[in-house]
Amino acid sequence: MTRVKFMFAALAAAAIISVPSASFAQESCGSGCTAHYVGAGSSAQFLMSAVAQDQAALDANSALYGNANTVKHFTLKNGAYISDSRNADITNEVGSFDVVWIQDGSGNVTDLWLDVQVDSTVGVRAFSAQESSGSGDTVTTTGTTSSTPGALVATNIWPDNKADSNLTTQVIAAVNSGLHVNVGLTDIRPEDALFATNRALGYPVDTNSWKSLGYQGPVPKLVGAPINTDQSTGTNATPIAFALSGKVDPISKLTARTYTTVPIGAAPIVFITNNNGTETITNLVTGITPGAHITGQTYPLANLFDGTSSCDTDSTAFGGNGDGLGTPLQVFLREPLSGTMNTTEWSLFRSFDNALDSQEKGITNPTRSPYNPLHLKCGASNNLAGLRSRAIGTGEVVGNATSTPPYGLLGIPNSLGYIFYGFANAAKFKGSASFNYLTIDGVDPIWDNPTAYSVCVGGTSAGQVCGTNEPCGGGGTCTAGGSPSQTVPYCGALVCTSDLWGATGTFPNLRNGTYKAWSIYRWLVDAADSDPYGPTLVAQEAQNYVNQDIVDFVPFSACTPGTFPCTTPNDGLSVYHSHYAQSGVTGVNGPVSETASGNNADTLGGGTEAGGDMGGYIVGPFGITTPDANGYVTWASTLTSGKGYHVTWKQGDKFLASWAQGSDVTLAGTAQTIASCKTGCTVSVTSFYVTNPNPNNPLIQVSYSKVSSTSHNHATTPGTLNKHQ
Repeated sequence: MTRVKFMFAALAAAAIISVPSASFAQESCGSGCTAHYVGAGSSAQFLMSAVAQDQAALDANSALYGNANTVKHFTLKNGAYISDSRNADITNEVGSFDVVWIQDGSGNVTDLWLDVQVDSTVGVRAFSAQESSGSGDTVTTTGTTSSTPGALVATNIWPDNKADSNLTTQVIAAVNSGLHVNVGLTDIRPEDALFATNRALGYPVDTNSWKSLGYQGPVPKLVGAPINTDQSTGTNATPIAFALSGKVDPISKLTARTYTTVPIGAAPIVFITNNNGTETITNLVTGITPGAHITGQTYPLANLFDGTSSCDTDSTAFGGNGDGLGTPLQVFLREPLSGTMNTTEWSLFRSFDNALDSQEKGITNPTRSPYNPLHLKCGASNNLAGLRSRAIGTGEVVGNATSTPPYGLLGIPNSLGYIFYGFANAAKFKGSASFNYLTIDGVDPIWDNPTAYSVCVGGTSAGQVCGTNEPCGGGGTCTAGGSPSQTVPYCGALVCTSDLWGATGTFPNLRNGTYKAWSIYRWLVDAADSDPYGPTLVAQEAQNYVNQDIVDFVPFSACTPGTFPCTTPNDGLSVYHSHYAQSGVTGVNGPVSETASGNNADTLGGGTEAGGDMGGYIVGPFGITTPDANGYVTWASTLTSGKGYHVTWKQGDKFLASWAQGSDVTLAGTAQTIASCKTGCTVSVTSFYVTNPNPNNPLIQVSYSKVSSTSHNHATTPGTLNKHQ
């Protein structure tokens, strides 16, 4: 598929060329060489970061050199490391690596962009560390001129439509010139990342509420103990202290740089199981009612991952009877520094008024086996079915079936884990029926529902998702119906674009606020940065490209690729998480985003945004029109004579008086009927009656949904603050 190269308009290019370079906060990468973007952080954002770097290089080559120079790129698994010189006990962090550069006719590097794939909290720390030599950790590539390019990004995905080039001595010298990280790519806010770091460093272990986890290392409260993997890779993650914007670095005692956070977009957490060829579990039961809790309320999913119940397919977390007699499962837990782990922890396991649950529960001695690396039988006394096992990074959760020994979801039958969803990671499951994703409380994380998309029937691409830009191969037919068994979607086409979703927009249940587990991707950028080809431009191009390349997230505010700044977006996010005080910073939701022309969406975020938001109450949707009304209600278990069982609105979309008696409504994921009677049971904006009783505790709020086109107001500031999921 031929891709279009987008360039800035000549007028815009001329304007930005005239900006004095001293204000750019750039860094030299050698004589005549400028490093525009030196990123480190989230593995989930690696692909679109690389794509956007390439677009920035094309822009720069056009505007600065009239396309007389050449844009090239190189990727390599575990191809670079970041170094933190603040303390000798801090070890290097190794990660996959991409570098994009412009070279002149003599092979000299004139401009450089790069990213090292580590983890969210590591990326925040690598950006925030205030070293004596400058702000941010330094980057070194382990690649050589004889290194085979890793092709971690498909040729057709790069905006220049070119394959990776080999490294040259000039590129290696430029990368290894002492460059400091100037972009931190994170799945959680920096205040949340600092909280997670301090929680991991906290000592002694708090075995009551798990507020401190006890990973104490050689320098108490500053350099922690490695959190080791239980997989066969030998990796680990180490909590290291850092400071937030403009604060004093706790290790170097120097003042950290000031920065802003740039929202990129939102992605869902998706639970995936290796079902060993027999699909038996498809839904997770959380027990969560957003912002509400009553005495006696239970949280089955939290109890599965905290190890206090049996880990088997009969678990109440899957809607089972909890007898412990189902197929035992190996449950993969991410490290407590992970943005993926913390998003899941605070959205699903330590929700509002549920401070006693945690994935770290039961890890009473984090200095030795079987607690570190985590390899514990399930059950409060470690004597029930199943196993909790530590995995470091998304790659280890996805796993490898051919390594010795195999590990992760790909390698361990009857296992369960969670990742930030993206087609790049999902492709590794190859559409096999042995791997299915799970809904949460009946809500699909990817599609409107498991059958609301099309797949190829017959041909060489049978079973793959398909659309206008993703045709079926070998005579296959693109057929509606999706996958009732919830096989992990596999897109094997050259691109995996937003047209796979049709008119609903990508990840519709994230956009409408009904899916409980997601986070906004953000980049930390130096407040002084004004480089026209630097972090802010790259951040915008990552959003601009996501819908037409590989859809890995909902863009925060996107325009046509090559558009910067983006003042009239064509797509945007319509929800946000309520912000709250975290790590000593007051919660601010941020300003209203520009309204997107495509779906009328807007939200709050960016700019003045501050504080924590992981596990914050989901607010929205804003601006968009949804085909359903959604919210939470109480549902009576006792009959109101002559009327039915009372349903009372609590939060979300209010009811419409026009809803007919005898029509369908969904309560707690079950099909119900609005009751009919002669008097007293007409539908109001907060009340109606149904024909069946609530089979569970009537005081606990349950979700409701009804097919009813619903328009939503636009976002306003300051929004909802200090409220939790």
